[in-house]
Formats: sequence, structure tokens, C-alpha cells
Amino acid sequence: MSKFTKIYYTAIRIITSVLILLSIYGVIKNFHDGEKISEYSFIFINALVLLVASLLPGYLKKYDLVIPNLVLIIYLTFITCALLLGEIGGFFKTVRHWDSFLHLTSGGLIAFLGLSVAYLLNERSKGFKLSPFFVVIFAFCFATTIGVVWEIVEFLIDWIFSSNMQRYKDNFTGVPFVGQKALLDTMKDYMLNTLGALVASVIGYVDIKRESYILNRVLIKRNVDKEKALAN
Repeated sequence: MSKFTKIYYTAIRIITSVLILLSIYGVIKNFHDGEKISEYSFIFINALVLLVASLLPGYLKKYDLVIPNLVLIIYLTFITCALLLGEIGGFFKTVRHWDSFLHLTSGGLIAFLGLSVAYLLNERSKGFKLSPFFVVIFAFCFATTIGVVWEIVEFLIDWIFSSNMQRYKDNFTGVPFVGQKALLDTMKDYMLNTLGALVASVIGYVDIKRESYILNRVLIKRNVDKEKALAN
């Protein structure tokens, strides 16, 4: 991890820690106000998830995984845009197409993560090698599945905290939408996530077939040198 990346991650951890403490204080101070408790609990959950996300790369190092600095920066930037700016900062309400851009991007980023998982499996296998077509199918399915899981998480958070992550009601009046309009945001998210995953998978397939290895710069790999040293 480069010096800049370490500073970046440390800054995010400090910000999220402060938000967690402030949200706890807000819940205690407004103990008898159910609406305020829901708001501060929502901030607490999002800040906690972001804090855990910032600690995850350090945990993965225990498994001798080499994560490129570019991937680390993109990963945390995306999570920050979604949770810190999007949910806590209200960008989903005030910045047009913020949600759509993130869902389109997330499909591609998670597909690349799926390519990394397939690469690691392929690297470790002894009796077989994964075909390029299977690799990209795996990456595509991996990304779309994560998209489905995320929509389930949004639904559960909205249900528990009466929030509006799935945009099933008007942001300003709080009046729930009716019929197909209530499903519009969720279905749009599914389609954008699928489109992003498809584009990334096609790029991955072309890269693998042509053996240009451009994606090697953004793939997570094992620390081969350390494994060889242990073997010797």
C-alpha cells in the first residue's frame, strides 16, 4: 500500500469513527424521538459499513493477497461515494443520476472482482484450467448476484429504519409510490448493474482471448514470492 493510499484510508477511518460516535450521541440525546433515532441509526449503520470496508483490505493481506494500489483507491472511493456522500450526505436526493452512475459502475467493478476470484481459482488449480468463456460467465454472474443481494439489504434497511434507499416513496413528501412506479428504482438498479457487469465481462473476455493481460494491473493476486519462500 502506497503512502497516499494509507493516508486516504486513515482519513476515511477517522471520518467514519467520528460519524459513528456522533450518531450514538444523537440516539442517546433523542432517545424519546423515534424519527430522530431512525435517522441517527441509519447514519450509524452506513458509517459502520464504510469503516469495516476500509479495514477489509488489511484483513485480506493475511491470506497473502496482493491488491494493487489503484484497486484499493477505486474500491474505497466507490464505497465512500455510495455511503458517505450518497446516503449520509444526501447526494442520492440532491445530485441527479448519482444513484444510476454508482449502480452502473458497481456492476463493472464487481465483475472485475469476479475476474480476480476466477483468476485466483485458476492459479491454484492443478488438474484443470478455466476457459475464458467460463471465467467471464462466472464474473458476470458474480456481479449480478451481488447486485441482487444489495437490493435485499436496501429493502431490509428501509423496512427497519423507515428510510428510502429503494426510492419507493417521494423524497420530499414521503408519500409512497403506487404500482409499477414503486418498483422503478429497484428495477433500474438491476438493469444498470447488469449492463455494467456485461461490459466489464466482455472487456475481460477480449483481454483474456487476446492475451494482452491489461487486466493484470487491476487483478487481485497471491503473493507468489512468499509462497515460494515458504515452500523452500
